[in-house]
Amino acid sequence: MNRLSCGAAVFIFMFMAASCKSTPAADNESQDSEDRGSEVELLAIYGNYDGIPLDGITLDGAVEHTVKYGDTLTKIARERYGEDGGYYFPLIIFASRTVIVDPDKILPGQILTIPDLQKNLDNPIARLQIKSMLLDIAFVYDGKADETRGALRARNQKDRNGLIDLSRSL
Repeated sequence: MNRLSCGAAVFIFMFMAASCKSTPAADNESQDSEDRGSEVELLAIYGNYDGIPLDGITLDGAVEHTVKYGDTLTKIARERYGEDGGYYFPLIIFASRTVIVDPDKILPGQILTIPDLQKNLDNPIARLQIKSMLLDIAFVYDGKADETRGALRARNQKDRNGLIDLSRSL
């Protein structure tokens, strides 16, 4: 009986040890690597706009938004620009480029600048700049879609396609 109990304990111990030895850490490392790749792409894009006044983008009439738990850039854009305005989030990214590093990683307490969309769309130069921003961010989501799997890949592809479609409509 004692040998049976010890054998069962050893079996349970080995089973639990093998169960704990899974790949979530590798998945996290992979996800961290993907996140760093996306951040590098975004920083390169920001570098194209860094130090210049976004060629016509006006911040006249811009408002500040303090990020709350559960906020996303798309959600904030929809709240400010209307239900169909969710893909205008790159305008918020570039107006807040000193605060946002990755559009998928905004944090509660961050203060974002929300430009007046209509004023910018009415200005032909700003409109072209917005069109360019939408395509730049679509490029980042294209890379994210290539690096991810499952539902996240589908979401990244949807975001990429939405950004491209919006850019084409301008």
